[in-house]
Amino acid sequence: YFCNSAVTRSAAPLLSTSISFGLMLTALQSLSILGQLSMNWESPWYDVMVVVRLFAFDLEFVQMDCLATKMPAIARYLYRVIIPAMTVALYLVVYMLSQVVAPRVKLAKWQLPGTLNSVGTIWQSMYITISLVALLPFQCYDHPNGKSSISKFSEVVCWEGDYGVFFGLGVAATAIYAVGFFSLTAYANWIAPTASARRPRFTLFFRFLFFRFRTDRWYWGQVLFVRSFAIASVPIIGVGRSAMQVVMLTVIAGFFLVLQCLNMPWKTALLNISDTAILAMVIMLAVGSSVFGEQEEDGGGYTLFVLLCFASGMVVITGILFTALRTVLQQGRGQQSPDLSAARAELARTFGYLLNKLRALEDHHILGVLEELGDFDLKTVQRFLAMMNHELSLGLSGSAKLSGSKRLTVSGSRTSVAGARIRSASSELRR
Repeated sequence: YFCNSAVTRSAAPLLSTSISFGLMLTALQSLSILGQLSMNWESPWYDVMVVVRLFAFDLEFVQMDCLATKMPAIARYLYRVIIPAMTVALYLVVYMLSQVVAPRVKLAKWQLPGTLNSVGTIWQSMYITISLVALLPFQCYDHPNGKSSISKFSEVVCWEGDYGVFFGLGVAATAIYAVGFFSLTAYANWIAPTASARRPRFTLFFRFLFFRFRTDRWYWGQVLFVRSFAIASVPIIGVGRSAMQVVMLTVIAGFFLVLQCLNMPWKTALLNISDTAILAMVIMLAVGSSVFGEQEEDGGGYTLFVLLCFASGMVVITGILFTALRTVLQQGRGQQSPDLSAARAELARTFGYLLNKLRALEDHHILGVLEELGDFDLKTVQRFLAMMNHELSLGLSGSAKLSGSKRLTVSGSRTSVAGARIRSASSELRR
């Protein structure tokens, strides 16, 4: 809750640190998905998979065998399902208590927008696991006798007996958690360009959707929801067919890796590198783990390869996290990053110099320069001009409105005639 702040175009160090923690959670949840695939994991990789089951709300790994054997399967599934709902209930209880206790101890009361935004932040960070838990009843594997059982609850035979209860809970959990939350955020992203300008409280309720991304990629949170749900769906497709699951996971991660590299939507370069590293790590782990789907005697070398892939990805993410923490500590002592300050000063001088040169040029000279640019470079110029036009129209006031993002997206879209883009960019440069 205490990380709630206004939505700004730049990323503060504390913001970068919290996002880095979220990316580490995403990496661990992606790893827990590998543990759900139809693999014959060997030690020590098997031990790693046992530990990361925590991120799938599977608490049985902490030696709860005595309870697990006594608890019916439906109860073991229920405690996983209610964890997201308990998060909402916990925050609402704290919110109501703050209304009573905070004034007496001279503390600020929790606000409802910030409280709900905190819940949304947690659900968004754990969306892979939430979707995975909701889809568990549909993850059935085949028996030699033609029947099938739920992968995590082998005593429950699919489409027989108590499976109807599991199926109903799975449908309800999917409708509320996976589909319901996804639909809510999709609607919020759809109306964000206008709602953020007309209703200031809108960005407070849905800050978790926008605060991590560049202004021109404000919608990228929805892309991450699609990515998370697609990854969580892999274990229920082709249960028992490890090769198919590995191919699907690799294709999904590869597709979103391309999108990530094309858009670089995060507010800082370090966060973009971190997310790219996560997707690359998922691909390497998926490909490396494919050996465990086969019955081979010597898998020690492959196990070491997979562990090295995971360790490399985690080193990158941990390094980014510590870099963000170091920046927070530096600013806490009143220190500023000399490299960043110097870079901004140099950029300001260069930008002013170029503006003076542009004022001295005729229109046809500017048009001639733009005609030499390639399609990608021309689009980059258009995006830059649209962004600067938006910043200057706001008077550099730090407004959190996303309405300018809509103009930016439109201005960066394709047009059928290249000459029209050149004339438009030339006109913008002249202004």
